[in-house]
Amino acid sequence: MTMAYASAETIIQAPIERVWEVMLDIDRYQQWNPFVTHIECADTPPRLGSDLTLHVRFSSGLKRREIEQITCLEPPQDQGGELRATLVYRFTGLAHDWNLVRGQRYQYLTALSDTSTRYFTEENLTGWLSWVAPIRGVRDGFERHAQALKERCESLPV
Repeated sequence: MTMAYASAETIIQAPIERVWEVMLDIDRYQQWNPFVTHIECADTPPRLGSDLTLHVRFSSGLKRREIEQITCLEPPQDQGGELRATLVYRFTGLAHDWNLVRGQRYQYLTALSDTSTRYFTEENLTGWLSWVAPIRGVRDGFERHAQALKERCESLPV
């Protein structure tokens, strides 16, 4: 079975609570996110188990619609002396059910100080057809998403 991997990270000059708030404000993604340009979700705000329809735009212009489900939603909390938050959603559908392509996107926040947050995102794609996934485009999208999240959080008033 093959595997494809993508990740990105950045340091955001904003408190972890603000970054978390922006990440969960899915109604405003089209205002700032060049990769995940729109999210449909019946639950506002999203919650554990929520189904998401992600509208994704690659830098090549290719657009895709992906159905995902939130599998982990941990707001900022003390974890062993560090303030951390985690958002995870997994790819769903027939490709997942038949083990053709499986993936979970992890987004981690770690408070570096009261005014600085580390953002890290990663996804492992596995399955019999994961080798056909546009992993370079996903990696580029993650980098654009991370940079846009940084710019959005740092531009909001204190």
